[in-house]
Amino acid sequence: MSDGRRLDVRVSGDPGDPPLVFHHGTPGAGTPIRAIERAAHRRGLRLVTTSRPGYGDSSRNPGRQVVDVVADTAAVLAALDAPECLIAGWSGGGPHALACAARLNGAAGALVIAGVAPYPAPGIEWMAGMGEENVTEFGAALEGEEKLRPYLNEVAGHLREAQVPDIISSLDTLLPAVDRPC
Repeated sequence: MSDGRRLDVRVSGDPGDPPLVFHHGTPGAGTPIRAIERAAHRRGLRLVTTSRPGYGDSSRNPGRQVVDVVADTAAVLAALDAPECLIAGWSGGGPHALACAARLNGAAGALVIAGVAPYPAPGIEWMAGMGEENVTEFGAALEGEEKLRPYLNEVAGHLREAQVPDIISSLDTLLPAVDRPC
């Protein structure tokens, strides 16, 4: 990046196809989800994913705000010589997709899947009904980086060593009963 940061970018598909910029959930990095990649390619789209600052191989960007993703995405699209794109994101990537949809020149359309609600917003209890892990993480985020960073470092340590049963167990309060394993 022009400011000296490293941004982990992955691009797949035909270079002549229009890009679909996909913003991953939290935690996660820019490694494409194969089902989304296949669906994008079948529809004549080139899939572009990035790892947000501090994720994957992307450098941290202390003090970063969600809207900062717009400049990073614009730089990636300029490097790809892509004047227009589609934007998508899910879960924690939803706000990043919305920021790009609102402020990125050339964003031709946007999709948010199970995204996070705006906060604070009058009359919206945005954490109501969320799983325990989300309430803990978002609560720490609202208190600032000095509370959030130790929480994320601990979670990252557990995820690096996690096996399938550990991942399933970690999703226990995040999934409705119908999606929990028997």
